[in-house]
Amino acid sequence: ALHVELMRHRQLRAGPHDHELFQTSTVQALLAGAFDGDVTVGELLEHGDMGLGTLNGLDGELIVVDGQAFKANLDGTLARVDSSSRTPYAVVVPFVTGEGLTFRGPFSDADLKRRLADHVTGAGRPTAIRIAGLFESVRVRSVPKQESPYPPLAEAIAQQQVTDLAEVSGTMVGFCFPENDGLNWPHCDVLNWPHRSVRS
Repeated sequence: ALHVELMRHRQLRAGPHDHELFQTSTVQALLAGAFDGDVTVGELLEHGDMGLGTLNGLDGELIVVDGQAFKANLDGTLARVDSSSRTPYAVVVPFVTGEGLTFRGPFSDADLKRRLADHVTGAGRPTAIRIAGLFESVRVRSVPKQESPYPPLAEAIAQQQVTDLAEVSGTMVGFCFPENDGLNWPHCDVLNWPHRSVRS
């Protein structure tokens, strides 16, 4: 069963719990343009070592892999994120490897989501996804930092910059969420970034 607990920033407790998915803020708040957060990346990493999100002002994609936080820049590169940076929205988990699967392409983003969905159907709970591999081509995106007063998320995403990467090795991370739970979660959403070009 999924146990949901709502708490204010002052109530945050350090330390991840087994099978805990930690989320700061809500998708609805992000959709409405709530792009300033009160949770630091350092606090976020106390609750999980893999996840996704964004940074204050919707300043790029936030990717957490192996307990390290990275920002996806507009030019398709990655930069490490300082622990004092804040996030208006993120989801992290203490990642535990389950039964491994091998996928061989080529296949589209939609094909990948369908293949993943086939393997998590019936799980009844959110499932963290991690894919390591060599990718012939990957299309990634990021959004430029927004200025207050913030626009709705849909307007900000219309400014996204897309980059096509070729012949990269790296790690994709994402989550599959159960359908028909009344929360309008997507069934399987793999947000990704090849974990290759990292600037300190």
